[in-house]
Amino acid sequence: MSQIILMLLIIIPAALGLSLLAIRTRAKYFQETLGLIIAGYLIYLVISIWNQNVLVNIPWAGFGINLQFRFYAFSRLIAAAITVFTLLVLIFSFKYLEENPRKHLFYALIFITEAMALGAVLANNLVVMLFFWESILITLFLMISLGKEQKAYRTGLKALIIVGFSDLCLMLGIGIAGAQAQTLNMSFIHLNTAGINGAAFVLMLVGALAKAGAMPFHTWIPDAAGDAPLPFMALMPAAVEKLLGIYLTARIALDFFSPTAGMKLLIMTVGAATILLAVMMALIQKDFKRLLSYHAVSQVGYMILGIGTGTAIGVVGGLFHLLNNAIYKTGLFLTAGAVEKQTGTTDLKRLGGLRKRMPATFGFFIIAACSIAGVPPFNGFVSKELILEATLKSGQAVFFAAAALGAVFTAASFLKLGHAVFLGKTPLELKQVDEAHWSMLLPAGVLAGSCILFGVWHRFPFDYLLKPALAFSRLPGIGGVHFSFGFSELLWVTVIILSTAFFNHLLGVKLSGSGLGASEHIHQAKGLKQLYDLAEARFFDPYEQGKKAVGYLAQGLFTVDRAVDWFFEKLLPWLAWLLAATRRIHTGLFSNYLAWSLGGLIFILTYLAWFSR
Repeated sequence: MSQIILMLLIIIPAALGLSLLAIRTRAKYFQETLGLIIAGYLIYLVISIWNQNVLVNIPWAGFGINLQFRFYAFSRLIAAAITVFTLLVLIFSFKYLEENPRKHLFYALIFITEAMALGAVLANNLVVMLFFWESILITLFLMISLGKEQKAYRTGLKALIIVGFSDLCLMLGIGIAGAQAQTLNMSFIHLNTAGINGAAFVLMLVGALAKAGAMPFHTWIPDAAGDAPLPFMALMPAAVEKLLGIYLTARIALDFFSPTAGMKLLIMTVGAATILLAVMMALIQKDFKRLLSYHAVSQVGYMILGIGTGTAIGVVGGLFHLLNNAIYKTGLFLTAGAVEKQTGTTDLKRLGGLRKRMPATFGFFIIAACSIAGVPPFNGFVSKELILEATLKSGQAVFFAAAALGAVFTAASFLKLGHAVFLGKTPLELKQVDEAHWSMLLPAGVLAGSCILFGVWHRFPFDYLLKPALAFSRLPGIGGVHFSFGFSELLWVTVIILSTAFFNHLLGVKLSGSGLGASEHIHQAKGLKQLYDLAEARFFDPYEQGKKAVGYLAQGLFTVDRAVDWFFEKLLPWLAWLLAATRRIHTGLFSNYLAWSLGGLIFILTYLAWFSR
């Protein structure tokens, strides 16, 4: 029975999604009601086999490619998270998309994506996993393209190309790893990183980190924030993509391979760079959703950094931060959606003073913002403390400094965001704004409550979710990882981080005269201004620079093509005429050649005699 349930987790949402695409009904709330029932039922199915280790093996194509699925501690954690976040975003979408004529397409794509995501997590064969992994790329493109603006299609295409390239790297890595391990069964792949195995490690890591949204594969995410439907941002970049990417990153770094110290250093470097570069961009944004999108990238850096330490406390911290980020980041996007629905905009220049008009939204925002900023006793504080401690114990002070500085700018950007949206003066056109519908507030409230629960009662996720999930890693000391609230050196570090962010905000408000301009003194700082200008001009965007390079290459090839045409169409006929003309003087008679020679000699002698005078 448990094997049937495992397969139903994939089959049911896929069938529902395809049915919603094929069947149109005018019955009011039919799609919403059916979707709600199915989404809740999928959570029930996960819970019903929670304490079981389930393996499904269906011999299929030969060459070691069996349809194999495995439900164990790590996959069940990610599967549970996927089903819960899908349900919450679905509930929010009912009112948010109420007047959207293409909402049935979005509901269909949500369930197809859920099916593919569950298939990728539960797969126990690399090729089967790759099939589901690649299928998400299609739904990703389609969901982005459902945006209102015409440029949503171009943004979807950008995501398709960037993530498609990384998936190609993953495919190559899987091919090498499978050949080296002589199996595609994910339970039996354990390789070192010497020689060609190192190439497989890096290639697979590129695919996993790109799915999570790490730099430099992140650039489609801020663009999607402005073009794609907001529920998409709350579900995919905020939750599902992170869950999948970090799940595979952990399997690669802790299970499939035994990375060397150099490989771990590489992972930590990617994590630190992602934290700092993305949060610096978030700091200067003037759109609610775009600011959150950069934080969706930045927070991935902490997860990568924790896993990269290779220590028990770092890995537990990284995985806990994955769950925490999905909770508060989805909550933040939902509060942004509530603001957008009620005001018609997420442009910070047009917002302000919504605290009294949207008190519940404001309260949920404050809780989620405190969580991402690392304010105790919220969940983000606990996981960040673990990651900071892991970087210290790894002996890499530069990574500790990067994580701490990233935390300062994270807190600073949310002080700016909260001030710009909820405090200050209310624009005249927003005087009549009231609170969002309860169906939009309910998911945000559940997530805000989870931020508190997972912080204050962090031992529950530690003991019942994280430690069992990481049993596959065989890391020593996993069972001994713990956290307790109390005065310590790291707590003082947090106090310094938050105090620095607060006083920086006060300084920025004083200099600019508004909450929106609270980070302008950093934006306009000497040296940073030039870098910011380049970044906003997309100079550091590999996709945009790649487009330019392709354009230059195309222009060069076009020039070569025109030159070849000119040679054959213009120059060659002229040469043929010249050869035909000269052929007439080549008669083959000796007397003619002698006459030409004498004539030439006379001309040369005359020329020399004339100019030698």
